[in-house]
Amino acid sequence: MSTIPFPDWIRQGLKANSYTIYADPTTYYAEPSRESGLQPYSGKSPSTVIQNAINALAATGGKILVKKGIYTLTATITVTISNLTIEFEQNAELRIPATGIPTTAVSAGSNQMICLIIRLGSNIQIIGGTFNYLGVANNSRGLYVGDGATNVSVYGANAINHGNFGFSVGSYTNGTTGRFSDVLFFDCTSSNCGNVAGVDGGGFKVDDAGNVLSSGPIFIIACSVKSTKVYGVDIGSTNTEAIHIIDNDLVSTSNFPNVFIEAFSNNFSIIEGNRISGGLYGINVLTPAGRILVNGNVVENAVRDGISVLNNGSVNGYGYVVSNNICRNNGQAGPGYAGITIGCLSGNSATLQDVICTSNICTDDQGSKTQSYGIQLINNSTAILDSIRVENNDVRGNITVGVNIVLTTGTNTNIRVQDNTNFNPQAPSAITVTASPFTYTNNDYYPENIVISGGTLSAVSLNRGATTSNSAAGDQIIYLIPGDSVIVTYTAAPTMEKFPL
Repeated sequence: MSTIPFPDWIRQGLKANSYTIYADPTTYYAEPSRESGLQPYSGKSPSTVIQNAINALAATGGKILVKKGIYTLTATITVTISNLTIEFEQNAELRIPATGIPTTAVSAGSNQMICLIIRLGSNIQIIGGTFNYLGVANNSRGLYVGDGATNVSVYGANAINHGNFGFSVGSYTNGTTGRFSDVLFFDCTSSNCGNVAGVDGGGFKVDDAGNVLSSGPIFIIACSVKSTKVYGVDIGSTNTEAIHIIDNDLVSTSNFPNVFIEAFSNNFSIIEGNRISGGLYGINVLTPAGRILVNGNVVENAVRDGISVLNNGSVNGYGYVVSNNICRNNGQAGPGYAGITIGCLSGNSATLQDVICTSNICTDDQGSKTQSYGIQLINNSTAILDSIRVENNDVRGNITVGVNIVLTTGTNTNIRVQDNTNFNPQAPSAITVTASPFTYTNNDYYPENIVISGGTLSAVSLNRGATTSNSAAGDQIIYLIPGDSVIVTYTAAPTMEKFPL
């Protein structure tokens, strides 16, 4: 665990109301500070002793210091008060034994074995601590921040061996109590979590379970997820906004997305500066999550695409920026995958619009390459793909082509693919000239030069929207952006070729 320089305000005002938790050797003690006048507690169950100390601070708040040692729980520890700091010394561990603990009802139809739950309180700091489970069971979690909890900071904690997620933020009672907001995880570690086959799990989970109140923001910063068997970070919330996943180290060997955002109304979110290795996808954004920035990540060795932004429903998704990422050596499952894929999946009927994909490096430097394309645009549904920009990317070194465009169905409009290093969309090719006046429209999604030569021309005009520009008849080169048309009137057909730019 890193040594973190905590600001003075965390410790101020806590001396008079504090407990120190320790064991000697099998009896557990909660010793109050002399100034507090609080009652001491002791007993054979660390859960009871720690819970009594927390409850005793309900009126004023305060601090609990947990000395180093293993505290084998007989019940989940629950925080429902405000203005509380729980600080764990190095090598202090809350442990669920292999036989489990009496289950704690968390939501309707679900019982969970959790080391520590925070709910209904505000201004809470958790500093350090290891949250461990020696068994294998569904619904085991290390630390859970539930609904009604606000201004919660977790620094330097470690969650290991849990069946579901190491750390969770979500609706504790199916949204009946209130929103959760302003939750920070900093320098935390989750390892070997999500270890129940066929069950969601992994490092971090944010899911409001249908809370009718919009919740957030949630910050996951400078954390590490290793050896997860499912997700690194799973955002499945329906009313949570502003999820910030920044500067984390997320390594997965699972067949699930490493970072997964599948949330309705999950807006104003940032995925930035992360090192993401492995997973079914490195980053998988399924619309209609919207207004998301994916910036400056290193995404490598994913089973499929490094980054995918895909419409997967009947609700419109919009407002994405995918920029400055390095996507390398993805597509480990075999051919057909890309560093970045943007588009609409089969069976969808909604719109994916306003996506900017710029300044990314998408390459494969393995001896046996696996990443087929740098960037891929797809639409194989009845959906609308509108206002997509793929510009200024470096797409060298992939198996097949730098940019693969497969817009076979649906409506595809305002697509721009240009200025991508080492990408020539296609070789120069002839245009078949039919009866005069002949119209050629650039439907190729990238700029083109149209070379007109020979024949006997009487008029040449360029159409851009409602504007028509006429030029002198004769040999010439016409520059067309996507959507432009050139109209040629002739008595003897000229030769026409297009040169993609």
